[in-house]
Amino acid sequence: MENPLRALGRRVLRFLIGDDIFVSYSRFDGATYAAGLASRLPEAGYSCYLDQWGTEAGRELPRSLHNALRRCAVLVLVGSPGSVLSPHISKEIGIMRGLNRSVIPIVFDGVRLADDRVVEDGRLIRLSESRLTPETVEALWASNVQGQAIFCESGSLLLPG
Repeated sequence: MENPLRALGRRVLRFLIGDDIFVSYSRFDGATYAAGLASRLPEAGYSCYLDQWGTEAGRELPRSLHNALRRCAVLVLVGSPGSVLSPHISKEIGIMRGLNRSVIPIVFDGVRLADDRVVEDGRLIRLSESRLTPETVEALWASNVQGQAIFCESGSLLLPG
């Protein structure tokens, strides 16, 4: 069991400087994966922000979410098919990029990235080599993760939220 004084110090520090990681995801299909990830990150010593209450569709990001983003060091994107057309996720990534903070994309099967790349069977391949059609829509946030490491996951790890 953690020393109560140390635990208090950690909570005060997190209040003052924010969390280590902001988890960005779509409630449509990424909530279960995001919650599982957020529950495991503290085991590795990271504090994590996970917005479980959400923002209404068509609404601007609430000030509290802006503040949470600005106070986190890294954004981890759960890049599920449901995240592809999310303006909120694109905005969250844009805020972090504007602050020169890291974005770590975990991209799932069926998601199209820039340069006609897609994730299929948990690996990154060219669209022309995949079972997806050329009409598959590119993720709104694809250009914001172009040129960096992409972590690929199988779609079987996603459960509807």
